Amino acid sequence: MPLNTPDFSSFLLQAKNSGATTIALALAGADLTNAIKQANEFRVADGGQNLAAMLSFISDVNAMGLSVAQGIVTSESFYWDLNDQTRQWSRRFMEKLPGQVPNMVHAGAYSAVLLYLRSVASAGTIDASVVVARMKQMPVNDFNNQNVRGRQDGGCFTPFISSA
Repeated sequence: MPLNTPDFSSFLLQAKNSGATTIALALAGADLTNAIKQANEFRVADGGQNLAAMLSFISDVNAMGLSVAQGIVTSESFYWDLNDQTRQWSRRFMEKLPGQVPNMVHAGAYSAVLLYLRSVASAGTIDASVVVARMKQMPVNDFNNQNVRGRQDGGCFTPFISSA
């Protein structure tokens, strides 16, 4: 499906008539909510087909409404109401940003920055090579991750580190 289009009807009708049991939507943001709303109008799920959102957030569900989002298959690596730790962190987040519920991007960014800051404190320097080495040694323990270790090749930390 093309990006930034207000009308997904032809694509949704093709998918509906395909006989596929699951229609995967590789869209995000406003395109995703528009496509799901339109799929709901065409009653795609009434024929036994499932919609699978490849990338969605709780804010997308809020945008389209729970009745429209009902039954959609999706995944997210963070849920604000999972346990006492996630609820406590999420309450602090929502106090700072009223009306917004945190999602996996918020939690992941916070967790990455927290690991960086803990690594700087532990290493006693901001020298990138020393801090990265420390990050690879330290397990991630926070409100969302317990005893998670980064890959030794640094792959999972690459987006958060700049050598410049």
